[in-house]
Amino acid sequence: MKKTIVFLAVAVLFLGVVGCFNRNNDEDDADKGGNNQQQAPEGLVEELEALIKEMYDNLGDVIQIFPMIEEIPFEQAERIETLTGITDLSDIEAVVNGGAAINVIPYEMALVQVRDGADVNAIMSVMESSIDLGQLICVEMDAAIITNAGNLILIVMGTREEVDAVYAEFGRLRGPLGRKIERVN
Repeated sequence: MKKTIVFLAVAVLFLGVVGCFNRNNDEDDADKGGNNQQQAPEGLVEELEALIKEMYDNLGDVIQIFPMIEEIPFEQAERIETLTGITDLSDIEAVVNGGAAINVIPYEMALVQVRDGADVNAIMSVMESSIDLGQLICVEMDAAIITNAGNLILIVMGTREEVDAVYAEFGRLRGPLGRKIERVN
């Protein structure tokens, strides 16, 4: 009887992880959006990745995740849309993911670098209308914040404590913040 229960528990856990692990679906994303030729300016992705790493280092135990810090290439337009709500990438220079490496953890974060001269507030409004705190099939997030420091937009979703801590640390490192968009579950 115990073996059957253990087997069922392992099977349910396996199916949950497999069902929720849909982050790298490159084949479906390859042609969506027509933005395949865009590339981030030299050094920008590394700068954004370093900023995320510094934020997490400074936050210590507040963020209890193993982060996946990586650029999301424009060829993965569907993945960018799922995370940020942005479908038109023509005004975007780079998107760097800083969310949980395993998406059964209710936490997402990304930095979006907007091109000079683009309407940052309009892009943030698109993101605001697309916030889905239940986007991770198996779990829901409690809160979300979207803000910007100049042409750099932060989107973070997770627990209230995580979201507030990341927002404060982003502001501390990047200087004065623009509009603050919040959503709570």
